Amino acid sequence: MSEQNIKGSWKGIKTSPSIPEGPILGMIYQGVKTRARIGSGMNIVGMLIEVFPNEGDAILRDKENFPHCVDYKSLKIVINN
Repeated sequence: MSEQNIKGSWKGIKTSPSIPEGPILGMIYQGVKTRARIGSGMNIVGMLIEVFPNEGDAILRDKENFPHCVDYKSLKIVINN
């Protein structure tokens, strides 16, 4: 009997995880604040709770649980070492 390499397969079909193209909800991001009377253009760090790519907006919740509207294209993931 020949040996088969079945690692990464299901019923002989190769599988691999899908990689999302856009930002992931629940991750920590940094973005430039928009649509505010005071503080527009500030950098905000928070958890991503909503995205609106068609409008170019995203909503980040900061550490005080306050939602901020940020520019969708300015999102950068925050990674701490």
